[in-house]
Formats: sequence, C-alpha cells, structure tokens
Amino acid sequence: MQLEQWIDIHGLSRWTKKATAPSISVTLLDTGIDAHHPDIEASVGDIKNFYDPGEPAEDLDGHGTFCAGVIAGSGILQCKGVSPEIKVHIGKITQLSTFEPLPELLTTALSWAAERSDVICLPFGSRLEDEDIRLLTQKIAQKGVIIVSSLGRTDEWHPDGCFPALYPEVIAVGTVDDQNVITSDSVLSPAIDICVPSIEMKGCLPEKKGRVGVRSGPGIGSAMIAGLAVMYKSAYPEGNYKGFRQYLKSQSEKYTLNRFTYSCFKHDRLDSFAVSA
Repeated sequence: MQLEQWIDIHGLSRWTKKATAPSISVTLLDTGIDAHHPDIEASVGDIKNFYDPGEPAEDLDGHGTFCAGVIAGSGILQCKGVSPEIKVHIGKITQLSTFEPLPELLTTALSWAAERSDVICLPFGSRLEDEDIRLLTQKIAQKGVIIVSSLGRTDEWHPDGCFPALYPEVIAVGTVDDQNVITSDSVLSPAIDICVPSIEMKGCLPEKKGRVGVRSGPGIGSAMIAGLAVMYKSAYPEGNYKGFRQYLKSQSEKYTLNRFTYSCFKHDRLDSFAVSA
C-alpha cells in the first residue's frame, strides 16, 4: 500500500489543512536530511548533527529524508505526506538506519527535540535500556510532548524491541502488510499501540539516490503516526500521549496472529479531530 492510498482510505486529505496549526512542529531524529528535496525543503526547520557535530547533517542513507517526506511532504515532486508542509526539525543521530544511536547521544538529541517541538518522531532507538533515557522520556511526556517511536525489527539477539519505544510514555508503532498481517520481522510486544502498513512504500530520497524511491520498515510507520500526532496536537494543544493513545485505540480494531494480539486502524475513514481553541 502506498502512503497516498493510506491517506485516502482513512480520509486524512479531507481534514489535513484545517486540522494542522502552523504553530505545531515535529522533530525527526534519524539519519539526516536532504534539505533541498523539492517535496520537503519548505518544511525543514532547525537542523543539528549529533552524530558528527559540526558537520552538515547530510543523509547518506536516505531513511531520514524518506521519513521527513512521510510526515510533511508537499507533493510538489510526487511525495505527499500525512501533514503536508508542517515544520520538521531535523536531528541526525546515526549515519545508517541499521546503526543504533548510543544512549548518550540519544539523550542529548531528545532534550534538543523537546525544546522546539510538540511531537518527536524516533524511527529507531537503542536496544540498551538506559536510566537517563527513561527519566528524560518521562520528563518530556509530562510537558505534553508526544514521542512516537518504532520498536524496531526483531532477531534472535534482540527479540524484545528498542528503547524508548518500550516505555509507557511513548507511542510504539509496529508494521503490518496490506492485509493487516503483522510482518515476520516485527517485534511481538504488548507495548505496541498501533500497527500500520509500511512495506514497499514510495517516498522521498536524497538527490544522490534519485529523489524518489521505495523503502520498507517499522521506522516508516512511526513517521506516519507522527504526522497524525501533529494533527492531534493542533486540535488539542494541551493533549498528551495518553489522549493520543486513547484516540488511536478508538479508531482501531484487534487482530490476532499465532496468539499475539495487535491493533490496526479500521479500514475506513478516521474520525477527524474537533478543532479546539
């Protein structure tokens, strides 16, 4: 399923503009950014390279540029995001999407993100539990900032997922296919709040990778839900992760595979947010 189809199925294109406040922003912590990509250059806000301080936050991998397009792509080229043209601040926390950020680096990046955004999108985290990250996650959540993260891919060495997605203050996202069957590499954890289809999806890539391409993975799903969280915060500025989690729950239905139960959106339009003062 392509992102545009997902947006249309759930009716997001009908209420994106009126449900997105210009004062609301998101920070994406990923592999960097192609800040001059036609579909996202109007959305790019502050940029900081935590992985290699002092150097440009160039996206050699493509994951960061792709997720930025999923969140806020304008569609000028052909990649339209969930919340088109919303302001996206960029923190580069790793060179490759297959490399986990160090806990100390992640703590610094999360603090920076919380200072300037209402939503933080973290497509991947650390397999190492860290007390500083746990306490910081709680502090950020208390401010009303919503953190959306992927649990990552599972393997025999790391079956339980990533932090901070495993913490209760974080909206954790899993991956399903177009038939809402959870993928074989997904972490099967009760921490998952919602699963979305993010397989073979077309989106933005850096210029060196052709501007447009196809990617798959749980991190893309976290960007989709982060875009939705932007709309939620626009409608409910005082809202927090608890309220957004309740909204996701109200719009989803349960599926079961091999005795594991998970949630996916109903195959219908989502209830739009009532715009609040």
